[in-house]
Amino acid sequence: MSVSLALFVMFGLFLAGYLLGQRRGQTYGYKLGQVTVPLMLREKSLELGYCVLCRQGDGQQFLRSTREIELK
Repeated sequence: MSVSLALFVMFGLFLAGYLLGQRRGQTYGYKLGQVTVPLMLREKSLELGYCVLCRQGDGQQFLRSTREIELK
């Protein structure tokens, strides 16, 4: 009887650890996506020369000359 109880407790602990790890991984992945997607959209917009979300722009609005950039 004690062996089956020990196996049941071990299985319960394994299941709890798995569920907690899965939840933590999903949270981490969601946060990583929130950080990565805007950078990917910006990169794609710069490559194509127009906004990939609204399809507006002639390409010049994304490219700045060095005269327009001010270092502070």
